[in-house]
Amino acid sequence: MKQTNSLRLCLSCLVLLAVLGGCDTTMGPKPDNRIKLMPSADSKRTIAVPPECLSWHDAANDPLANTPTPQYGCATARNLAAQVERPEDLAEGKPLGTGDGVLSAASIQNYRAGRTKPLIDAKADAPLAQTPTGAGATP
Repeated sequence: MKQTNSLRLCLSCLVLLAVLGGCDTTMGPKPDNRIKLMPSADSKRTIAVPPECLSWHDAANDPLANTPTPQYGCATARNLAAQVERPEDLAEGKPLGTGDGVLSAASIQNYRAGRTKPLIDAKADAPLAQTPTGAGATP
């Protein structure tokens, strides 16, 4: 009896996989949100060219389908391309260089000994400016 149920379950799974295998699971073409790097007009430096974002009005998705639209991610890529100082860093970052073990060890020792500065309390009142008072005060 157990073998028959296992065989039925296995066959049901195979039929389900065969049916689902024919389904179209693509959500349309994926947008190319990559930032392109190209030489400037004078060829002295590299510039970051942001991607062209599709219009929100051109979205081919059904608004009730609960699927992501191709515009997500494009704004982030455009903002990054506009803000990056050295576009070459998008392709390959700078080497890390050597570490300073003495400074790292001293920082850990200060932390363990309680000799660290407290963090700024965001809820604290701002300090008031000291204004001179009295007869000899200058404006």
